[in-house]
Amino acid sequence: MAIRLVLARLRWQQVCECLLEEFVHFEIALCGSVFGVLDQLVTRLAGPDEAEILGGMRWAWSHEGDPDRGADSPGRSEYVDTFADLARAHTDTHPAYLSFVEGEPVGMAWLALIARPPGVGQLNRYVGDIQSVYVAPQWRNRGVGGHLMATIIAESRARGLTNLSVRAGLRPRPFYHRIGFTRDGGVLDLKL
Repeated sequence: MAIRLVLARLRWQQVCECLLEEFVHFEIALCGSVFGVLDQLVTRLAGPDEAEILGGMRWAWSHEGDPDRGADSPGRSEYVDTFADLARAHTDTHPAYLSFVEGEPVGMAWLALIARPPGVGQLNRYVGDIQSVYVAPQWRNRGVGGHLMATIIAESRARGLTNLSVRAGLRPRPFYHRIGFTRDGGVLDLKL
């Protein structure tokens, strides 16, 4: 009886692992079909010629809900130019991804690639940190964020990354939990 129970639990764990892996794609398909977005949505690696689009989206995000934010900081044009220069200079370590609906940019995210010291079983070790995830307000809750994450997760696996991290505020945390991110009690932060 105990052996059957253990085998049943093992099979159930394997089923759960498979379901979790496929859940991201299911959730995206469900959201996309419900809201009619998925068939129009394209998420891909941003090219160097799209660095200004990324800068414009980051500017819009930082001013969301407060158009006067940073009134004493550089203007939009200077910010976007500076941002674009930085983005183009770091495409090898910080690839950016853009989501488009009918050619209109609607979301972005960055994947910071971080080299780790060689391990005994793996000489080339990299981890990824997902950064600056943004979806334009009118496109939220319509599958865009899930599509961005599915693309980055697939790309991370293809690159052989050992794990991904993301820093999320309170509002988006349930989204990241649904796609498999967990809180690791071993991660400690020191704000500088």
